[in-house]
Amino acid sequence: NFQIWIVAGGICYVSRAKVFFPLLASSAVLGDISGGFAVRLLGSLLDSYQLYGLATLNMLLVLVLLHRLMRRYFVSSQQDGGEDEVAGLGENLRYFARSYYLLLLFGLSLAIFAVYTTVHYGFNVMAYDYFQAAPDPEAKITEFFGLFFGLTGVATLFVTTFLLQRLLRWVGTGNVYLWVGVVYVLIALMLLGVFTGVFAKMSRLGWALGLVFLPLSAIFIGNLINYLLLDSIVVPTYQVLVKLMPARNSDGTRMIMEGGFMLLGGLVGAGVTALHAREILTMGELFTLLFAFGIAMVFCGYLLKRSYTTELVKAVREQNIDVEDDQAIQALKGLLANDQDFSRGLLLHRNDGVRQMGIEMLRQYPGSAVERVCLELFDHENPRIRAAALEAFTPGSTGEATAAATVLKRLDDEDEEVRLSAVQTLMRLTDAVELGAQDRQAISAAVAARLAAALVDAMAELVVAG
Repeated sequence: NFQIWIVAGGICYVSRAKVFFPLLASSAVLGDISGGFAVRLLGSLLDSYQLYGLATLNMLLVLVLLHRLMRRYFVSSQQDGGEDEVAGLGENLRYFARSYYLLLLFGLSLAIFAVYTTVHYGFNVMAYDYFQAAPDPEAKITEFFGLFFGLTGVATLFVTTFLLQRLLRWVGTGNVYLWVGVVYVLIALMLLGVFTGVFAKMSRLGWALGLVFLPLSAIFIGNLINYLLLDSIVVPTYQVLVKLMPARNSDGTRMIMEGGFMLLGGLVGAGVTALHAREILTMGELFTLLFAFGIAMVFCGYLLKRSYTTELVKAVREQNIDVEDDQAIQALKGLLANDQDFSRGLLLHRNDGVRQMGIEMLRQYPGSAVERVCLELFDHENPRIRAAALEAFTPGSTGEATAAATVLKRLDDEDEEVRLSAVQTLMRLTDAVELGAQDRQAISAAVAARLAAALVDAMAELVVAG
């Protein structure tokens, strides 16, 4: 799934990707739904080896079509004379090894794949044990798996279509891995309660919980959530998080990370499940280990949240952020609203391009934190910083009178650029805020005095010239 989306990214430029993404995502979900229910129907008609043969033929067809697609449409990232723009394997490995943010993201993704494998293993074991005594158990198991994957496709379609964007905005992109860890902790607690008999021992709720959380029902629910987390939440969130890498290192480092955590995560999960397969651990002890994994993921998710904020600030300062990335912009909006140091750092940046981008961002997302930073920098010793603060300033609901008086002082600034910025800010101030009569009179008097002075100077020049 990760590699398919990489290929899709290679053949689609930004505008094309925005058009085709819903179609591609919908077709993938439609494949899940149709494949799952087809297996449920064919399970009683065909033997297992015949179903494997059909799956193999389907995969060969996909590979042939993918090969033709890449040869015809794949967009090369190299430009004229730009062969050195893409980093080599050694440089990408060093970049990855030195990035605390990427190491956290890699470790969490690895843990998610390991937990995903473990939960799915429990699902397989419970399905086998439950249907083993039934007549024609192989067909029953096949039908059960078909039902599961069909329902998973329907649930994925619903989550991706209606919930994903709202969830990312509500939770925040940097917090998703933290909450994924919390959900895995809850899944582990549910399965632990079922397989250790805790729910059955509850005198009042035991019958209800025992009915709802039969071992097969509990593992079905847990594995359904497990699939939804990976396919509908983790995969798109990961695609957003890795966008903070520089373009030079992006493709190579992603290949290293994705190949690494998918392979190692699967191996770790296989190693954990082998402990149960060899009867070293019981099912309850296996889910206790899963609970410990979840706790570790919550802690690392919190660290990733903090690191994401740091990387976001770094990407803005290095002008390495996609302004069309809605999730990154939402995260920036929250950062501007709560972190005065970030806003101050944008206006104080030595690079004019970063400072101008900061002005536009601060004007687009005003707030009390931004207002306080701008008022503080009105008196900065550097005239460029004073002008930038005046340009970025948009008055909020508090401090208008103070703001008007402070901006009026800048009309007498020694720097011409600062004076011009002060005039523009006063125009925004009178348009955007309902000022009191005293403030309006002060602004009018200041403007009139300067216009009169300018008129006197112009007349004096005419007299001298005459």
